[in-house]
Amino acid sequence: MQNKILLIVTDVDGCLTEERATAFNMANFTWLRDYNAKAQAGESHFAPLTLCTGRPQPYVEALVKMLNITLPSISENGGILYELKTNRYTYLAGDSGKGDGHLLKLKKKISQELLPKIETSIQPGKETHLTLISPDHPTIEKVRHLLQRDFREDLNGYLLTISENCINIVPQHFDKGTALLKLSELLQIPPQNMAGIGDTEADMAFMKLVGYPMCPANAVPAVKSICHYVAEKQYTAGLIEIIEKCVAINRKMEENAVSGLTFPIHG
Repeated sequence: MQNKILLIVTDVDGCLTEERATAFNMANFTWLRDYNAKAQAGESHFAPLTLCTGRPQPYVEALVKMLNITLPSISENGGILYELKTNRYTYLAGDSGKGDGHLLKLKKKISQELLPKIETSIQPGKETHLTLISPDHPTIEKVRHLLQRDFREDLNGYLLTISENCINIVPQHFDKGTALLKLSELLQIPPQNMAGIGDTEADMAFMKLVGYPMCPANAVPAVKSICHYVAEKQYTAGLIEIIEKCVAINRKMEENAVSGLTFPIHG
């Protein structure tokens, strides 16, 4: 028998929103807000929604207020937990693990030696790691090459994770997976009772831990290969499709209509 889905954890860019910089689809956001209000009120079959993203905490705080997400959310690739209900911030990561302000020194060196060479910028507002933003994926690949070539010693102890238009420089001692385990402990919800939604390889750290890894149609092949369900739609519409699938799974389980329901792995 499958586990009931008690929590839905989704990435932001590429799942809750489009990867590129576009205006929010407010009709979809209204749907998600109304759904989450019902879920948090205990409506049958509905699992509440929360976020797991690399975005800075202030941006995530605005999103959870917009979507009425009162459960703790994960920001900065696992560096910070924020709970709207108590307005509490929990830091899950210190400096880089090296101490002595290494992350700030790395930021200064990249600003002086890398940024003048290539069209990229450091995303503001982050405290636990660095994110470099560029206008397109080919530029991001060039940034990764320069980092690996010219900053090898400085990046010892860090991981580089890449998406469509950004590259994250994250200390090895935390990621979205370690944050999900902390969230699981805090809420007393086993990962097996969670659905995890992502679209890039940076999301796989938490998606591999949950009972129901799922993704929108725009996900990269590596993510699709570990998912139990791949939506037909992209981005926010795909997220809504996945949430409806989660409700259907819970409904079928509660009604004892199907025992041992499984979805094929999408390669």
